[in-house]
Amino acid sequence: MTALLLHGIVKRETPFPPDAPQHVRVAVGGLIALATPASASLLADEGDPPLAEAQTHHELLSIHAAMSDVLPVRFGTIFSSEAALSDGLSRQANALQAALARLSGRVEYVMSLTLAAHRGTAAVGDDEDAEETGRGFLARKRSARDDLRERRARREAFFRAVPDDLRPLIAGQKDLDPSTHGVLAQYALLVDRAAIGPLVQKAQDVARKGAAHGVLVSLRGPGPCYAFVDEMALAVGDNRSKPRRCAGDYGR
Repeated sequence: MTALLLHGIVKRETPFPPDAPQHVRVAVGGLIALATPASASLLADEGDPPLAEAQTHHELLSIHAAMSDVLPVRFGTIFSSEAALSDGLSRQANALQAALARLSGRVEYVMSLTLAAHRGTAAVGDDEDAEETGRGFLARKRSARDDLRERRARREAFFRAVPDDLRPLIAGQKDLDPSTHGVLAQYALLVDRAAIGPLVQKAQDVARKGAAHGVLVSLRGPGPCYAFVDEMALAVGDNRSKPRRCAGDYGR
């Protein structure tokens, strides 16, 4: 009997993506569960999740998200057999149908605002007045400090304004904890498929504004709606390992 790692749920009429990783499709009513055999190391819950399975999890969900609605399931949700998975799907069919309906026609993007690498300080010129007075030196330092403070204030105002700039184009937004040093802010954006083009254009405009403040702006997607799925307990009693996060979950 093969234990199955559940990745996500799609509607039964969802077409099969020809470039998807090899996987098992378990149909129950109007739903299909996307699963793969669980490895021995995952079943043993040994430290970090196996990289290959984590990559398959994200790739499988992303390929489906590119073409249709998909409901992600937290990485590490395991069922002891196809029959157990089918039973769990049946018992929570109504909740899953409702969750899929909330995501209908939508995908997730992630926008990150990162402080650009410092390019170094200006060198002191050879012709600088060697007889500069102490008062002049302090004034120059104070001016430089005030200029730095003003630039920081403008930069902070810029990235605080970004969610307001995006709001007309998105159906939802969640703040994510920056996972990398130098990341000022990171947002998960719930986007209607029809708004993808305008969002990408707006992101390009935001990136141009960010460059003037020393901020690099990146937009990743479209992908599965990781940040906008309520936590689910699918047949928890059948899980052999605690559901875990993986790299594909955008750091969540």
